[in-house]
Amino acid sequence: MSYALSFAPEFFWGTVPLDELKPSNRPTSVCQALLSLPDDQWASLARDEFGVEPNALDLEMAINRVIETDPCRNLDTPVEVFIDQDGFHSVLVY
Repeated sequence: MSYALSFAPEFFWGTVPLDELKPSNRPTSVCQALLSLPDDQWASLARDEFGVEPNALDLEMAINRVIETDPCRNLDTPVEVFIDQDGFHSVLVY
């Protein structure tokens, strides 16, 4: 079962400016979760879902895809947010 992403903008973008955002083992926003992906997962996401090389994918493109896709697996912490409709790519937000 999946749920719609009915969260505040801070859930997606966080409260820290992008240029100050650091990777985390317990990301508190979708943006930080994407930033925290290991290089191989970022590369897979870029190639599989966007058809681009990893350096051509930016956080804004990825977050916009999350918002368009819309579902998450659960509503309790950590929230598993799907990046693609099939749920092959996802991130956890604490």
